[in-house]
Amino acid sequence: MHQAVQTYLICQDYEEDNIHKDILPEVSPLSQSELLAYEKELLGFYLTMHPLEPHRKLLSQLSLTPINEITSIRVGDRLSVAGIVVGVKKITTKAGNHEMAFVKLEDLTGTLEVVVFPKIYIRTIEYWRTDQIITVSGKIDEKDDRLTMLVDDANILVQTLA
Repeated sequence: MHQAVQTYLICQDYEEDNIHKDILPEVSPLSQSELLAYEKELLGFYLTMHPLEPHRKLLSQLSLTPINEITSIRVGDRLSVAGIVVGVKKITTKAGNHEMAFVKLEDLTGTLEVVVFPKIYIRTIEYWRTDQIITVSGKIDEKDDRLTMLVDDANILVQTLA
């Protein structure tokens, strides 16, 4: 009996009219930036390529430190890094009620938290958006075994991806 049912399921001829066809809407393909944003959101990482990859040549021409080379030996050093903003936590200071931000910056080698104090934050407020590719300069600091950069300056490397 089992074999007969199996054979029936495999060998049964279906007429074209009996097959249910999904009707899908016509959609335009995703742009590269949209695809990368969806990959990061859904998978937690970039699958097709890192958003900095197309800018590798430009990045190599700048005097930048790869994030994976920032270790406790570099505490107190003033460095410049480039990366894509992958997270922003805005806070308001108790003294003065000013906005500042803790930003997670990612390059091709790793991630680094950068601290943007109110004076710099107000001057560069439009830079601190997710998917923005920027360069930052500042002093490396270590607190509770965690390395951060205290930002002195920031610039947009290329326009926002998304």
